[in-house]
Amino acid sequence: MNVRSIQYKFLHRLYMGNIALFAAGLVTSDGCKYCSLPETFFHIFWECEEIQDFWITLWIRVQKYFPGQDAGDLDICQILFGTFISYQPILLLLTVIAKKEIICARWTENPLSVDSVWNKFLYCARVENLLAADLCRQVRSQ
Repeated sequence: MNVRSIQYKFLHRLYMGNIALFAAGLVTSDGCKYCSLPETFFHIFWECEEIQDFWITLWIRVQKYFPGQDAGDLDICQILFGTFISYQPILLLLTVIAKKEIICARWTENPLSVDSVWNKFLYCARVENLLAADLCRQVRSQ
């Protein structure tokens, strides 16, 4: 997973909703996969009720495992654009994984799953931890 690429495409709104794809003749409907409302960029990542439930469930889990990180203090822009500076940087990784899951779920039959995002997040966090530990060992041995 290329975190930088996903964030770049998100920040520059390169993920096209079905309204744009329908206008280009690439899909047969401009409706959302989950609710059939017209699908814009913001609908993909927030306006759809299914997606809002997904984010809420994910942030409830964040509060459970990161007790000092009260996601209730965050607004949608801080969550989606990753501007929650005072929060643990690892949460930015979680939001990027969630965005990728949302994009992938749009084009496949796979359901949108908080458990899938959480498991990918835990895996990436473990890898980051192992890489950091290995780097520390290399620095100490020099």
